[in-house]
Amino acid sequence: MEFKDEFIKIIKNTTVYNLSKITGIERTRLQRIKKGERLPSDEELEKICLALNLSDDDKNKLLTVRQIGIIGEDRYNSRRLSMQFISDLSEIYSDSKSGEPKPKLCPEPKLDSMVLVCDSAEDSARSVSSVIYSELRRGSGIKIYSDAADTRLFDIISRATDGARGNIEHLITFIPSSGEYEPYCRNIEAIKKIYSLFLNNKLYFPKYLYSPVNSHALFPYSIITDRYYIILSEGMDNAILICNSEAADCARSFFEQRWSRSRKFIQNAESLADYIRLYRAEELISSSESTVVYSLEPEPALAAFLTEGMISEALNREYRGSDAMLEKIFKALLGQYFKSKKRIVFPESGIDGFLQTGIISELPKGLLLPLKPNDRRRIMNRLITAAKEGKSIFPMLAKGDKLKFGWNIRFYGNDNGKGVFLLLARDKSSMSLMALNEGGLSAPFCDFMQSLEENDCVYSVAETIKILERKTSEFFL
Repeated sequence: MEFKDEFIKIIKNTTVYNLSKITGIERTRLQRIKKGERLPSDEELEKICLALNLSDDDKNKLLTVRQIGIIGEDRYNSRRLSMQFISDLSEIYSDSKSGEPKPKLCPEPKLDSMVLVCDSAEDSARSVSSVIYSELRRGSGIKIYSDAADTRLFDIISRATDGARGNIEHLITFIPSSGEYEPYCRNIEAIKKIYSLFLNNKLYFPKYLYSPVNSHALFPYSIITDRYYIILSEGMDNAILICNSEAADCARSFFEQRWSRSRKFIQNAESLADYIRLYRAEELISSSESTVVYSLEPEPALAAFLTEGMISEALNREYRGSDAMLEKIFKALLGQYFKSKKRIVFPESGIDGFLQTGIISELPKGLLLPLKPNDRRRIMNRLITAAKEGKSIFPMLAKGDKLKFGWNIRFYGNDNGKGVFLLLARDKSSMSLMALNEGGLSAPFCDFMQSLEENDCVYSVAETIKILERKTSEFFL
């Protein structure tokens, strides 16, 4: 619905003349709004809502259609999807810890010949699930080629991996999105499925390619094991299962050619060297002084304000003697913080947690022992001073009733639409890198981050500074 339609519906029998008298807005301006020739300004919309004594629901409807009129429906929907996405990622991580039982699967299908044809979606799903389940349990590695458009295959993989001994190499093709909502929505749904599989299955290894067009192949999905070569139609309505090792070997060679040209989608950081790689990925996003970086973090860039003395005193004994690695870690951290203007969105729990524990979650787990209270105070004061100077660090506290995200998520993106997610791995508090730069996956999320302040989802920098000062003062009373 366009703004003019909602506007006419809400003003009902009020004439433009009377509305002009009540609001003080010129009749010609109101007439143009009613005809759909222009949108009201923020001030005009507020006057109209007050004059008509609109309910919160009616006011929100006007605000929504006006926002859509300004930025377009695809961009509006993408921003809403991004907000839901970060909430969903937190729930996926929580669900992965619950250990919910997986449903029982049918036994491996019995083939009367080397080929089994499934001509319904139900038969295809049942047969494919059973083959994957039985092959993984006998230790056979499985190679899967699919695209991000249909997430049902992800569900089949999830159900079939209970008790698996073989690993899954999953090559996913993404179709680049250039701002349209539908491709972005499809890619986001695939990312959620991949993250869930990654958390729940240690032997799941996803990689990705980008394809500029939808696949026009009759059977665009493939599954390869030691014994089977399975092809599935788009939508998984039909499947052909070929039980022949020579056919499987041939298909495997084609798969491995593509696998060698693909990129890791998500991978754990399990060593200091891995963390250096992650920090450098962030540093690349902050590579230009003219770049504005938007980050979503559990806490507001606290590692940037550590001193050499603090690090030396709190360094865990097992890392002593790793001076070269430590220098690279902190060099990369400082590089990402002070090369560009960084607008950092974080939850209140991030500050409370640091003040109470003295642990900085951005660093590898166990690298530093909990900081002493006096060092926590110094870090907070240095953060507040840097925020007041307004040169590189711009902290913005999330409003908990409008923006919710878990401590397992960090996002770094810039105003050029490049970014990466860092997501918490399952068994340790180690981060995992999820690349989002290509294919339009990152640009819509960067746009969402840029919209948070104007949509009143975060406190302003000035408001945030006051809250940080208050919390620091109260804690150290």
